Amino acid sequence: MSENKVIAEIENHSTELIKIQVNRWNGSAYIDVRIFYRKSPSDGEAWHPTKKGIRIHEELLGDLISGLEKAQEAIEEG
Repeated sequence: MSENKVIAEIENHSTELIKIQVNRWNGSAYIDVRIFYRKSPSDGEAWHPTKKGIRIHEELLGDLISGLEKAQEAIEEG
């Protein structure tokens, strides 16, 4: 059984959206960070997934967060 839950949506610009989702499949959880796009302004609110993104197994989430925190520190240090 599959279940998807959108955790966050970050608008990158008017035609691009980054979605963070938790997906469950056969008892395992995955975090999916993916770029979605709008085909055209007349497409309304319809967002379509791209191949650009990553899928992280739940066991690696802590490592991903740690890596992102280190990246933020490096940016802040200049």
